[in-house]
Amino acid sequence: MDTVPGDKIPDTKLDQSTISRFACRILCERNNPTVARVYAAGFDSSKNIFLGEKACKWQENDNEIDGQTTNGVLLMHPRGVFHGGEATMGPWVETSVGGMIFMRRESRSSQQRGEIIESESNQLQDGTLIDLCGATLLWRSAEGLEKSPVRLRLGIISLG
Repeated sequence: MDTVPGDKIPDTKLDQSTISRFACRILCERNNPTVARVYAAGFDSSKNIFLGEKACKWQENDNEIDGQTTNGVLLMHPRGVFHGGEATMGPWVETSVGGMIFMRRESRSSQQRGEIIESESNQLQDGTLIDLCGATLLWRSAEGLEKSPVRLRLGIISLG
């Protein structure tokens, strides 16, 4: 959502900002809140999904519009159990506004989308990395956090 600078009046009409170049949405299912999915794009001051002027956009067969943010929302899912330390990382892929998964574009700002990857998902799992043009988030599940070392255990490990 767009923000008002500290010295401005909140009632000021806001222009659409460039925040969507780095924005993603994470939605959890109501009936199963352990299922979370990540989608590209953010919202403007009118609460509409917003993509920048130079973002990659296209129309699907059912007349739905889909697209990717200007700089992309990249995902890397672990292969195997992340909290056990045995996982390897999968490839970096890119998600769209509609949640489809694509191969990475040639350059982050390219207006040509990558090939669709049916075998990948936008569903987050323990250890998924979300890259927002250099700001990288690590998604942890409740189960993964439960099995993570606690501060006391880390202190014991470091003391040797």
